[in-house]
Amino acid sequence: MNLRATMGLVVAALSLGFSGATSADAPIKNALLLGEYIATSTGSCLTAPSGFNDKLQPNVPGVSSISTLTNEEIWIFDGAGSVEVTTTSLGTSGVASAPSNPNTAGATGTRTWGTRRYTVGRDHVVTVIATNVHGENFAGVRAGQTLVIDKYLLQGHASRDGETATLATPEPVVETISLSNGDVLPRICHRAVVLLKN
Repeated sequence: MNLRATMGLVVAALSLGFSGATSADAPIKNALLLGEYIATSTGSCLTAPSGFNDKLQPNVPGVSSISTLTNEEIWIFDGAGSVEVTTTSLGTSGVASAPSNPNTAGATGTRTWGTRRYTVGRDHVVTVIATNVHGENFAGVRAGQTLVIDKYLLQGHASRDGETATLATPEPVVETISLSNGDVLPRICHRAVVLLKN
């Protein structure tokens, strides 16, 4: 057997080996995050009732608003790709300075809950996909209203021992929050979360 043929067999064998390991290791990597974690997070949302243009700017800037949030959270990972998250948020909001803006600045309190999907990949990269996040407002002008957030993505890294993780919004994307009074509000949010195993 010549050298070229031998090298071809070695490369093929290594490729099969790495391919098999990647597939087989997926459940093991997800199991890096297991059990209850406590978390704090911060975030900010730009809400535009009339939607956004292709440059991610409000279509009608005069009726947009900006809110900032601080959150206390509990995350419970099952080690297999599912995580339950409960969040209590306090926030303040400011509005665009325009006579046409019907909104006013204020403070809010919100609780959200739900199950999300997660993966732990190469280099301990963690990806969390949240869809149909349910919640309720308990303080502020929307107190008593329930809500649903359609979707958002978080990405970051877990420590090698799985005791801590950091997550953040990887890119600006329009999400939608629907409220029980009928309001459906497009918004762009960024979030940052620090998780510590309890």
